Amino acid sequence: MPGVRINGQNVNNLRYADDTVFVTVEEEKLQNILIKLQDVRKAYRMQMNVKKMKILVISNKGDKTI
Repeated sequence: MPGVRINGQNVNNLRYADDTVFVTVEEEKLQNILIKLQDVRKAYRMQMNVKKMKILVISNKGDKTI
């Protein structure tokens, strides 16, 4: 399962109200999470507001928002 280990637990998403944060170490793993989310979204006929979507990359080489 993609994600990061925090205190021995694998964490790949954080949720509060109607916001969700997906956490991964590699870009490919984030892409896999988003593909699964897209499949579930389609199955339940839900919509995502892509205009509100943000990707934040945090690394030792510097931070950037896409």
